[in-house]
Amino acid sequence: MTIGPAHAEDALIEPQEDNRKALRARLRAARAALDPNQAAAASHVTNSYLVHSAEFLQAHRIAGYVAVGNEADPEAALVLAHELGKSVYLPRIRPERRLVFAQWQPGDTLHKHTRLGIPEPAAGAPTIRAEQLDLVIVPLVGFDAEGHRLGMGGGFYDRNFAFRQAPPVTRPILAGFAHANQICQTIPPEPWDTPLDLVVTEQGIRRFPMRHNETSTD
Repeated sequence: MTIGPAHAEDALIEPQEDNRKALRARLRAARAALDPNQAAAASHVTNSYLVHSAEFLQAHRIAGYVAVGNEADPEAALVLAHELGKSVYLPRIRPERRLVFAQWQPGDTLHKHTRLGIPEPAAGAPTIRAEQLDLVIVPLVGFDAEGHRLGMGGGFYDRNFAFRQAPPVTRPILAGFAHANQICQTIPPEPWDTPLDLVVTEQGIRRFPMRHNETSTD
């Protein structure tokens, strides 16, 4: 399943916009224009690809996020992870754009971050460091065919997973979770950007081993 022919022309957004702010605004507008029912159906298929992947099945400690608006929603994968006995975590924002990952299970009450309004676990939930995770389901605004990610602009994930840029560190696996129409031809990387290991969409799984293109439909 794909997002639908109405959005096919938006699937590859030209890279001429050197201004990341403009590119981010364009991508967010395209995502907001998705029909909510189509977005939900696409998320269902995307979750199916993710939960059948080796990266998901082999992980014991998985972090995800709470989708807002038309973001691709990984909730079904997180619920299944909990049912399989895996430990599931959601990010909680700390000062200086730091993230801690707080344990979550279905039914837990979430609280909106005071300034950003992002749902996050309560302050008393047990936490672990980013380095202790096996798999991180990463939200994004856009991605390209080489695994470069465009986020919301706050630098939270790049800052907190910068240690992944130093070989031979290979954990946690960073899995972008997106709608297929969020792909760009190119996202010019910045020195501080932390690339993704794979991106999962309703069209399948695209892996980036050693930063080379490799597409799979697990």
